[in-house]
Amino acid sequence: MVTIEHIRKAEIFSGLTDEELKKILPICQEEALPKDTVIWKAGDIADRIYILQTGKARINLRGKNIIEITEPGKILGWSAFVKYNKYYTATAECVEDSTFIRIPASDIMALFRENHSLGLKVMDNLADVIARRLENIVEHY
Repeated sequence: MVTIEHIRKAEIFSGLTDEELKKILPICQEEALPKDTVIWKAGDIADRIYILQTGKARINLRGKNIIEITEPGKILGWSAFVKYNKYYTATAECVEDSTFIRIPASDIMALFRENHSLGLKVMDNLADVIARRLENIVEHY
């Protein structure tokens, strides 16, 4: 069961108040996936995001490991946030048994339309995440 304490650790929800987190909580679902599970493949419809709770995941682009997600609170699948009716650009898989918070893109986008300030805060955090990851990729490739 997902709690406010779980979502408070998510990098994209940094700085949100308890009231704002309570609005997000009902659309969060917990999902446990075993090692070697492909969470999605590049080209799959990007309809949900994942936030790592336990375990370890990897993002691969054309067979190359580009990002390792090892810390609780890190997001996978941010493509779903940007355009929830588009496609994932990379493949994600579990490196070890892992648990995630899964959020349907359509649900969180509806929440943002109802709560503009909440959406702005989360999208601002997401922009920081994307910038850090792109910087990391540029440094390593």
